Amino acid sequence: MLAKKKDAFGLSKLNGRDRGIDSNFLSVNLEDVPNYSIRPIGARENIYDLENFSYIEKYSGAISSKSGVGVGNKGGVVNLKFSPISDKFSTNFSVSGGSDNFYKAFLRVDTPIDESNKIFISTSQSNSSKWKRYGDLGEQNNIAVGFQNDKQKLDSYFIHNTQTSHSFKGLSHKESLDLSKNYKLDYQNTDNTKANFYDYWKEDNSYDEFQIGKGFDCFNSDCKAKFYASKTLEIAHEGDGRATVDGKRVGVILSNTMQLNQFDIESGLWGELSWLDKYVQKVSTTPQRTDQGWKWLNENDGASSVISPYISSSYMSEYFKFEGGLKYVRYLEAGNRLFENSNKFSNFNDAINHGKVVAGGVIDDTTYNILLPSFGIRYTLDFSTELFFKYSKTFQRPYRYSFFAQYSANKNGIQDNILNSGKTLNDIFKSWDIRDIKHV
Repeated sequence: MLAKKKDAFGLSKLNGRDRGIDSNFLSVNLEDVPNYSIRPIGARENIYDLENFSYIEKYSGAISSKSGVGVGNKGGVVNLKFSPISDKFSTNFSVSGGSDNFYKAFLRVDTPIDESNKIFISTSQSNSSKWKRYGDLGEQNNIAVGFQNDKQKLDSYFIHNTQTSHSFKGLSHKESLDLSKNYKLDYQNTDNTKANFYDYWKEDNSYDEFQIGKGFDCFNSDCKAKFYASKTLEIAHEGDGRATVDGKRVGVILSNTMQLNQFDIESGLWGELSWLDKYVQKVSTTPQRTDQGWKWLNENDGASSVISPYISSSYMSEYFKFEGGLKYVRYLEAGNRLFENSNKFSNFNDAINHGKVVAGGVIDDTTYNILLPSFGIRYTLDFSTELFFKYSKTFQRPYRYSFFAQYSANKNGIQDNILNSGKTLNDIFKSWDIRDIKHV
């Protein structure tokens, strides 16, 4: 796996490749709950305090059917597990600092409430100047709260993250060939009437998640039900544009584990409703940043949904281990309406109510279905040698938004070409299918 970050302190998002696949297609889970926005969003470890986790599960290539997938796992799966809450009062406090004015202060307090209940609360703040020219990578603030009742098999977690950060300007291929001259080439700070003024390139992000799970006995086996809700708000200032991602998700995860003869069997169901909106306003390149219409105005027609049942089984003897499973994913992506950019209403709801739909810009609900089998055999020859074979299928749902933006702007005449061929955006998206990748 190749991993890279834009800073040395973990305040920016990690990017990389795992077996050649971009980390943006990595499925990230917090305590088995998928965390994604308008698409799989990669590691996003910068929204968590890693001090709170006892371990991180990472799966690549052939992935078990019981692993969480979100809306795509072709880049692998990561599952974060909180450290157990201490039975005794304890604290974890740390302060660190470094170059480029970096600092981070972290505090976690674990405490029992009574014989059965215990909680932890953690908070942190961090920041750093950009190593490359102007701006900061924070301030970043995190809060996490956890609750456990071991007797009732009840646990609950809440996390809150906010971060404001200035962006790094990427180099063109030609610029990258002369790093002695362009190594620190970035947005400038001398003219706030230009689109490349550094303070016009930044992100304001917030993320909140709540989950509560309850274990119980059922059918002579162990069952667990978990409910969760999350909200993400990402506002990216991009020169003369202001892009907003507003995502809300609610879901439930049901699981059952049992033993039948010498087989361990796990089955479960993931169900979710999501409201994932993205739109881009056009703003002036002046300190006032006044609204000047829209670069891309889009409205979803209700909620998208996921239904995903799975079953897996494993058998293990002294020298031999077998594991097999099957997961089904049904993803319904809500329909959309794409509006003309000439709309002058700055408020999103007013713009939608008074807007005119682009020719061919109405898209129906689209349903994607896929079966994801997995199979593995492992045989131990001696204490130092094993033979194994594993196969699985992963997937990635189609991603509409970049195509939307090109159609809205009629980039390279794409809108004209589609309409002149007698087709619409709906025809294009109906021809798309979910992509599967086989791993051996």
